[in-house]
Amino acid sequence: MEIRVEGVVDESRNFVAFTCPLGKAWGRWQGKSVPHVGSHTVEFDVPGVIEAWSEVEGVAAIVGDYRNESLLIRGKVESLDEDGVAGLRIGSDVLLIDVPSNAESVQVGTVVEFNAEQIDIYPYIV
Repeated sequence: MEIRVEGVVDESRNFVAFTCPLGKAWGRWQGKSVPHVGSHTVEFDVPGVIEAWSEVEGVAAIVGDYRNESLLIRGKVESLDEDGVAGLRIGSDVLLIDVPSNAESVQVGTVVEFNAEQIDIYPYIV
């Protein structure tokens, strides 16, 4: 996904503020060096356990405010594996996450959202 890094918000933890087609948010930059302000092609990962998600209506989103340490992710369930991994369509990308324990009734095609403690950002060259 293409994002625009707006700035570093916590250099000691490599947290950056960014905008993308899904909204404005923040995350932990996982590149070899601190990113420059501007466009970057990246992949996202949500570390840790997602406690719960909710079935909702709406379009894919990644939104959050670093000052409040809030981060909301919304997308369409594209796949559900037997090993407890879901593929969540967020714009042009698929985010792989561990299925929360409350997700037993969710079907492929359902739009869900959840709060995350952080999102990791991995830059790559296309």
